[in-house]
Amino acid sequence: MPQIRALPSRRSVGPAATAVLAVDGEAARRALGTGAWPSERFAVVELPDRLGVGQLAPLMRKLRGRAVVVWPAPGTQGLARATRRAEMIAGAGVAAIGVAARDGDAPADTDAALDKALTQALARAMPQQGCRPARAVLPWTAPVKPGTVLADTTAALVRHLELPQNLAGAMALWSLHAWCVRAPQSPIEFSPRLILHGQDPRAEHARALRILAWMTPAPLVVSRAVAGHVLAVLAAEQPTLLFDDIAGGMLYRRDMRTLLAAGASRDGVFLSALTRRNPTGRAACFAPTAIATLATLPDDVRRRALILGLSAPAPDAVPLPPPGDPPDDILQLRAQLQAAANAIAPKIMAAPPEALRKFPPLQRETWAPIMGLANAIGRLPAEVSLAAQSAALDEDTAATALLQDLHTLYVTTEDHIPTACMIDDLIALRGDAALKPEDLARRLARFGLKPVSIRTGEDVVRGYRAGDLAVAFARYIFSSEHATSSTEVAAA
Repeated sequence: MPQIRALPSRRSVGPAATAVLAVDGEAARRALGTGAWPSERFAVVELPDRLGVGQLAPLMRKLRGRAVVVWPAPGTQGLARATRRAEMIAGAGVAAIGVAARDGDAPADTDAALDKALTQALARAMPQQGCRPARAVLPWTAPVKPGTVLADTTAALVRHLELPQNLAGAMALWSLHAWCVRAPQSPIEFSPRLILHGQDPRAEHARALRILAWMTPAPLVVSRAVAGHVLAVLAAEQPTLLFDDIAGGMLYRRDMRTLLAAGASRDGVFLSALTRRNPTGRAACFAPTAIATLATLPDDVRRRALILGLSAPAPDAVPLPPPGDPPDDILQLRAQLQAAANAIAPKIMAAPPEALRKFPPLQRETWAPIMGLANAIGRLPAEVSLAAQSAALDEDTAATALLQDLHTLYVTTEDHIPTACMIDDLIALRGDAALKPEDLARRLARFGLKPVSIRTGEDVVRGYRAGDLAVAFARYIFSSEHATSSTEVAAA
């Protein structure tokens, strides 16, 4: 009977305490080498060339809940057999399953192949979330067309969320972007935050976040956290962070807002305590991150975010069932997304300038990685470009951005502001085309602001009272002065 031989391990990998290396037969064992057991990362089991029924059940019980990598025998037949055995092991309740691709027989090549297989298996799997167990996903070995995978992802989002096509298309692009961040040859240096902004308490933004978890690598849905805890998880698991901002608790914390903003750049670093495991005290904070919230967005987060406004369902709409576990077709789509990202990531280049000029100036930097990915698929599909522009210019989001800009301009003013002066100041701040007075009035009406007649010298013009603006700022603009810090929360 094969035995799992738990060798000394100096670190944990992923959700299981120690990953398992399943060496597929005597030929694979000889190819691995007698002194090449990767004892620092894996417990090791050698699978016999013929697995009997009596041997299978005890082995499967021992593998349950573990991340498993199968090491194949040399040759295409060895890889095919290892793939079949990986499929068999996946049904045993393992946390993740991968098959190492043999690029060479040198020890360094072996270590690199095992690390890559384990990392991709953990990203591809649906991890344990709350009371739900982990679900392993087999790697996708057939050729993929990234454009087709993107279309399938959009269709799945529409099917499970009943989203407008433009929002589903933008979410699908961001999901593929998150996979590209994890790809072995990723050139991505900036990952925009994805904000699922509920425009009404009845909006399905929290549900959308959980469906998004089905489409992203190593998803971690969290409802409350402090930055120090998140940094430890980032170092151990490299997840896609999915924050459910219940009651505004995430955005209210100064340390979490800092993490959201700094984590958009690959060189983002926090300084933490010096420990034996981290003698430098440096903690990387880069990770693809999405957040579902009803709160007004802080300016530092908004400037680094793709904001998708989600409206409330129609009054006669039938409530959607809870997301639950992803169906099998979604698990297959996860594997296809990973394969598509591995194929397309090395081809990602800067987005075409003519595509970025269609976005407002302040949103061009955040949309650049997403549109660069769309362009790398082979061509920039017109429907993808239009979907992204439409999502970026959502009316509710545009109104919120407008109020944020007015806060920047007039937070300390005590004078009434004529409409014409307000439009000129906005042009100077934003650098884009002028708003029409009626568009300005329509967007500000969402916050209870209405133009009135004001006197400037001897003239009477239409404009906005300073007192009305101050009330709107106090009610709708996030104030960092009242945000909590990690020190205050820890003391409490």
